[in-house]
Amino acid sequence: MKKCNGCGIVLQDQHQDDPGYTPKIENDLCQRCFRLNNYNDLVKSYKNDFDNFDILNAVNENDRLILWVVDLFDFDSNIIDGLNRHLLDKDIILIGTKRDLLPASMGNQKLLQFVQSRLKFYGISVKEILFTGNHGRDGFENVLEVIDYYRNDRDVIIMGQANAGKSSLINTLANSNITISKYPGTTLDLIAIDMDEYTLYDTPGLIRDDNLQVYVDDEDLKAVVPQKIVQKVFQLERDTSFTIEGLIQIQFEVKSKTSVIFYVNDRLKIHRTSIANAEKQWARESVDEANIKTHGEHKFIKQMPIGKDNFDIVINGLGFVNVKKGIKNVAIMSNEKVAVLIRKALI
Repeated sequence: MKKCNGCGIVLQDQHQDDPGYTPKIENDLCQRCFRLNNYNDLVKSYKNDFDNFDILNAVNENDRLILWVVDLFDFDSNIIDGLNRHLLDKDIILIGTKRDLLPASMGNQKLLQFVQSRLKFYGISVKEILFTGNHGRDGFENVLEVIDYYRNDRDVIIMGQANAGKSSLINTLANSNITISKYPGTTLDLIAIDMDEYTLYDTPGLIRDDNLQVYVDDEDLKAVVPQKIVQKVFQLERDTSFTIEGLIQIQFEVKSKTSVIFYVNDRLKIHRTSIANAEKQWARESVDEANIKTHGEHKFIKQMPIGKDNFDIVINGLGFVNVKKGIKNVAIMSNEKVAVLIRKALI
């Protein structure tokens, strides 16, 4: 059976609406990957076709070195609950991607301390932590060196959440031709890549169902997933409400002059208003057909567990808001299925 060179699915020329379709069976790419590679056009989304446990079982099946690719910008959304229980006694290397989305003023040592503290918080242990950026090109030499050090004559398998940058990193390391896309679920089967001394395997992207990207239309993903450094700074002197299109609303009760910095895709529109006008503003955002919205019901969280120091409000799959001292209370309106959390400030 011939497989697509892009996504790994078995090619077929009989059923146009099914995975793996190509009009000519001798083609190297399925129609979906061909359109993605040439037109950045998603024919059909398969983001719900995979079970995370099946993917983790495939990773766990053989004794391979595991490269766990994690989006540094969207770090908490990339966490796999109980990772070491799923992959008991496995050698795991964490590859933090999209370093270039974070400010250059934030040193690697501070970033490393942040990653280590979050891994400790989640009870996850790894052998090594590396950072890459610029679609995997920066720092990939270090990745090859770490692979050589820990591999011990084993093959290597790469895993991570959809949109974490797995395929981009592999293409850089192996100069291969895997389909790279912003759309979750692009890799449809294990893809084996010959690295001369070992085989490198790519896996389908893991999908967390509390990630906002799961609940937006596929054509809106390019406006949700950040592509470059994005910082939008607002000064606060009084109680203020912010809406990010029809995705989320954040209300701040202010006790002293302060500021908040939004780290989200720069294509998203952020509106500010008074808390008294917040409900009307949210209603306008939710019905505006030009806005990006999530599918499903929304909930209002009136009390968030904020501390005395600077902190981040993290919206899984969207980004985060850095909040300086001076905030008395935070209330958030969001899709009820999307995780929203407070953590110690990253930056």
